[in-house]
Amino acid sequence: MSRPERMAGRLASIRAELALQDIPPPTAEARLAGTLIGAELAAARAYWLGQTLAVIGTGGAVPLYLRALSQQGAPATEADGSRMALAGICAVRRAVNGG
Repeated sequence: MSRPERMAGRLASIRAELALQDIPPPTAEARLAGTLIGAELAAARAYWLGQTLAVIGTGGAVPLYLRALSQQGAPATEADGSRMALAGICAVRRAVNGG
């Protein structure tokens, strides 16, 4: 995450290892996910650094984001994506209906 300029090389390395069958597909997928999450967090660092954070979602990506943020010294709370979406829809409905 501290060296985003290395991302293209990392992606090419993962592809080459997979093509040469040096690593199994699940390992390649995990490395790819880690590389992309790191790049995403690095690009948005100015927005989340020093903030109270919540990772909103469902599924396997949530723990990856939580771990990545924690490793950067920015612990986050997990929020259920379905509950948050429903709460947002209810808030919009109340706003539209004036109450």
